[in-house]
Amino acid sequence: EPLPDTPVLLRRSLNPAADPATFSVYSNDRWNLAPGVFEAHAPTGSLNFAAVPPQYRAAVKRYFWCLINADTPRRQRGANVSRLALHTITCSFLPIRDFVLWLNASGIQGFGEVRREDLERYLTDVLAADVSDSKKARLLGEVVRFWADRKMLPEDIRMSAAPPWDGEYPAELLGAPSSSGVNRTPRINTDTID
Repeated sequence: EPLPDTPVLLRRSLNPAADPATFSVYSNDRWNLAPGVFEAHAPTGSLNFAAVPPQYRAAVKRYFWCLINADTPRRQRGANVSRLALHTITCSFLPIRDFVLWLNASGIQGFGEVRREDLERYLTDVLAADVSDSKKARLLGEVVRFWADRKMLPEDIRMSAAPPWDGEYPAELLGAPSSSGVNRTPRINTDTID
């Protein structure tokens, strides 16, 4: 279990050019992930836990610390990596924060209290939201990831053992047609190429 002074990037390679004064520790309410980014062109980010309701803050911090430092207990679909990129983790934060804000507004005081009916109401609210389908997919997808990675977390902050939405993927929940993996773009006519 991380201690207040445990480095946020404990099991990540650090950019030798990074200023040690910018390194974050677990007790900080804002975690700077930039020292773990090596590509000069890559976006750097931070995680602002002050934006998370206080009763969820410790659980959300623990989850993101595990995403950053622990090998995931499952393979990421379509990937050969055991840990997410820091940029992906940064992008995961806002959908989790939005889910937690929704839980809090619904009077649900912890992840262990989340029930199937709550997830159905969340799904209905996300589907009805005036946002793009890609944002809806991220909102739902991060809940699925949080559930799937629950074995990294202490039992008191895990969601129930039943998978959200009966294990359907966000694209299926949004009604997107399944892809066969076949390129359906018509071939360019040979005369045009010549």
